[in-house]
Amino acid sequence: ASVISRDLWIARYAVASVGIVALVLLQVFAGALEIALLAFTMYGAVITPPLMAAFFWPRVTRQGALAGMAAGAATTIAVQLLLPAVPAILPALLGALAAMVGVSVFVSAKTPSSSPSSGESGR
Repeated sequence: ASVISRDLWIARYAVASVGIVALVLLQVFAGALEIALLAFTMYGAVITPPLMAAFFWPRVTRQGALAGMAAGAATTIAVQLLLPAVPAILPALLGALAAMVGVSVFVSAKTPSSSPSSGESGR
């Protein structure tokens, strides 16, 4: 009975926490549409470059993808905070792409290939 009671209290605190975060976000942003725009911008800048690279660029590395994701998130937040009138998606995509390509090329140059006969980079 104590496990169910503990799980119930955890669920109650989680619901209250989500409600408090939503109230804080609505105080920071003008409305729910601004929050949705930031969420979609963040998603687009963080996920799109590594996803497209995974499909179309065989030399992309795990480190490059992670660097691109971090750069996309950081650029989105920086543009949103420093230049709120500027749409953040284009600078964020460019920052993510530059970081991903730079790190992938650097890691590919420093990492020996796993099998010399296959011709693939070691990822």
